[in-house]
Amino acid sequence: MIGNHHFGNVGDVWKHLLTCAILDEERPDRFWETHAGAARYAMDEADERQFGAGRYLARSRDVPALDSATYTTLFSEANDSRTDPETYLGSPALAMGVLGDAADYYFFDVDPGCLDSIREEASRRDCSSAVNAVPADGLSGVAAGIAADGDGTDVVHVDPFETFAATDPAGLTPIELFADVAARGDVALLWYGFESAEAIERRWEHVREEVREQLDDASSAWCGELALEAPANHGLSTDPGLVGSHLLCAGLSPETEQRCRELGDAIAAAYDHGDFPGDQRGGLSFTVRTP
Repeated sequence: MIGNHHFGNVGDVWKHLLTCAILDEERPDRFWETHAGAARYAMDEADERQFGAGRYLARSRDVPALDSATYTTLFSEANDSRTDPETYLGSPALAMGVLGDAADYYFFDVDPGCLDSIREEASRRDCSSAVNAVPADGLSGVAAGIAADGDGTDVVHVDPFETFAATDPAGLTPIELFADVAARGDVALLWYGFESAEAIERRWEHVREEVREQLDDASSAWCGELALEAPANHGLSTDPGLVGSHLLCAGLSPETEQRCRELGDAIAAAYDHGDFPGDQRGGLSFTVRTP
């Protein structure tokens, strides 16, 4: 399997739902992604994917805000069935699906299979000339790229393997890159997940402290949290993949932020009174956090 082995879990769906909405509202000239992964994945019966992508696509039909969402449209179009999807779209395919050839793309990854997948997707969507699949670490690559780019607007998605560590050879951390992008006046996105209920508050306190320290105006940042309502169930007889995740954003317009809030309420409603595979309860809660 190339790319993200945890594709299609509920945190991945949350990230992609909001990213598609943000791209659709903001219409940037350039989209950058630090760790892009593959453009497409083959769905399977893993619990985390059935609770995440599988349940989302089936239940979104009953929630108008989700049924009409850009993400849902693209995900549905890639499959013959909304109740038994065979294909999961990664962020490169979704971004190209939203913006087409109206934007330039910079997808960084060190996995040759992921980069080949991105190039194939660009050819499929007739936007190869706009797509750059870069075989390099995304943190330093994006930092150098946005420093050199010219006029226009950017959306930068920082999606690292290690949220808080300086894994970049130059010592740059994901949060520092997020802050640098925000300071330029561009849209910055930082996604990270947590695998235990205890980690939710601990990680948020860390992120809030970093954002307050590095952003001149921390109030410009907005964070959408999606978490399991009963995380104690995690790991008993099924695996939802993540207890929850945050998408931290800066530079969003008021209209985009409102759209993200509406989608947060909508996805929580779609999972209300739900069950995990294995007959466990599995509702979701949506919370807005601000630094």
